[in-house]
This record gives sequence, structure tokens and C-alpha cells, in this order.
Amino acid sequence: MQNRIDSTDATATIRATLERTRLFADWPDETLSHLAAGGELRRYEDGEMACRHGDPCTGVWVVVAGRLFTSRSWPDGRRMVIDFLPPGQMIGFIAIFDGEPMAFDATADGDAVVAHIPRQLFLDLVLPNAALMHHVVLMLCRRSRIDYEHIQMKTILSPRVQIAKIILYHTRGANAASGEPKVNFSQDVVGEMLGLTRQTVNKELAQLIRERILARGYANLVVKDVERLAEVAWSCEPLSTTAPFVLKPAPDSVLPDSY
Repeated sequence: MQNRIDSTDATATIRATLERTRLFADWPDETLSHLAAGGELRRYEDGEMACRHGDPCTGVWVVVAGRLFTSRSWPDGRRMVIDFLPPGQMIGFIAIFDGEPMAFDATADGDAVVAHIPRQLFLDLVLPNAALMHHVVLMLCRRSRIDYEHIQMKTILSPRVQIAKIILYHTRGANAASGEPKVNFSQDVVGEMLGLTRQTVNKELAQLIRERILARGYANLVVKDVERLAEVAWSCEPLSTTAPFVLKPAPDSVLPDSY
């Protein structure tokens, strides 16, 4: 593996990364030690892929430094950006269990270092242990809820709310000390994440900038007013007030009280 980092402290680095990762943080010391000892550090340069859509799943990747982004591309040039993964985030979590190929590309956004935990090592430690499997099920539940929220966002909320949500999500924990969080991706990437046209994204970003909620930085967007951005993100402005499908209040129950 040409990306492998051979260093005397690789195991300790992997162990420290696992301890900061939500799934592994409460796992027994012995289990974390086995995972760290059997894993390896890998370095990827900007634009280099850690895995591709359709590749066999060889394990889980946990971001140590830098960040990866996940995406799907099509032969006609279209691309859907799924997520940006900062340190402590992981990929390969679904495929490691179902044995199916990887569902997306994972690419370094700038130089990145990841910890790779081999699939068989992970399964040998987790499958026989009911407590660890419970952690896994809880993680899958959290991811399912995020997926449900994303579907809701895409089907009923306006582009303005969608853009506010995605920016707010990606400022979590970022540059908090400066008081002005930033998202380090372009308006084109915003469109690729949400399936919106460049024109729509430009229009909505321009309005948020006029309202002094956002500002343009160098290859990033700066959040000038987090509270007002959150107000936009958690509003329920509909996708369209004239479309055939518009959310309406739920009707009164037709079931008897004793049901």
C-alpha cells in the first residue's frame, strides 16, 4: 500500500483517533488496542481517492487529520457531493457488515491522513460481542434519522432553508474561537450537495449576504450571524406554495379513542 505511513507511533495515533470517534469512544481498552494494533495509517494528497464507488470494502476508514469528502460521479460529468468528513468521522461502516461494494467515492479535500481498520479484524472483534453490536445498532439508528431528515429537507423545504441547514451543519465545531465560523467549500459544492442549480444557489446566497447572515471569503463562506442562520435553517418555509404537493395540517384522527 503506497499510501501507508510507517512510523513508530502509528499505533498510538490510531488509538488516540479511535478514542475521539463517537462509535469507539466508550469501547473497552482491550478492543481499542486490538483495532489500533491491526490498523494502519494512510496519507492521501489533495484529490486522491481513498476508495471508489464499486470497490470491495476492505475495512473502515477513520479520518485522523485533514478531511475527506464523499461523492458519486456519472459519465456525463454530473457529481453529487454527499458529505465532508472532518477528523473523527468514518466511512465504510455499512459495507463492512453487508459485504456489498462501496456506495461512493471518498476523496481527500486537501492533504489528509486516515486510519484504516481491516474488515475481518473489525468483524472478529464486534460480531461475538453483544455490547459492541448494541453500539453499532445505535450508530445505524442515528444515521437513519439523519437520512430521514435529509429526505424531508429535499422534498418539502425551500432552497433558502436547505442552504442554511447545510451551512449550519458544516460549521459545527469549526473556528468557534474566532466567533465567525467558516465552511470551506464553494457555492458550486453547495449546489452539488443539494442538487440545486448554480443560479438558484447564487440567488439564495446573495440574499443571505445582503441580510448580513453570510459573507464570502476566499474559497469559503463566512457565517456572520449564527443565530439568524439557525432561525432560517429551522424555519419551515415550503419548497413551493403553488406546487401540487403542499404540506397541510394533519386531519383529526378517525380512529375511536379506545383504539
